[in-house]
Amino acid sequence: MQVYIPSVESDVLLLNWYMEMANSDDFENTFSAELAPCSAFMTSMAKSFVLYEVDEQGLWAVCWFDRVMCAGAFGLWVRADKRHQAATLEFIINALDAGLEKFPVLLCVTRQQPVIDQAVRLGFTAMGKIPWLFDGDAAHIAYGDRASTLAIFTEIRERLHPPIVDEVAHG
Repeated sequence: MQVYIPSVESDVLLLNWYMEMANSDDFENTFSAELAPCSAFMTSMAKSFVLYEVDEQGLWAVCWFDRVMCAGAFGLWVRADKRHQAATLEFIINALDAGLEKFPVLLCVTRQQPVIDQAVRLGFTAMGKIPWLFDGDAAHIAYGDRASTLAIFTEIRERLHPPIVDEVAHG
């Protein structure tokens, strides 16, 4: 997992990601309309705490955190071909864990109820909907903190990387 630090190389990665999202429904599902202009998007990312993974095709997973009072409001995007892989779950857990090291509480704000359902499975608490919040649509809200997520994150990590047990031959 890499931390975004504005530079020519990392900005090109983000620009290519922006173009990929703009050519699909991902941008509208992930960001509010205020970030549609490329300059607004890049300015926002430069102010955010951004974590990402890259492969030969470019960015495949990105998680970003924006300060809201003492909380970190986070967003998440995963490229379509990686959405149902174990490496993706590991990225999400590691990114949220890094967010919780920076912020005492994380907020998930989305127009997609299934995203909240996934957050709840990770230990977040669903708070309900706020009408009109997301470009005129209702936004679903959830929050999580270290206490609510620690056991679940630990269990997922153990499932992804089971301990190696030496078998002893009895004879």
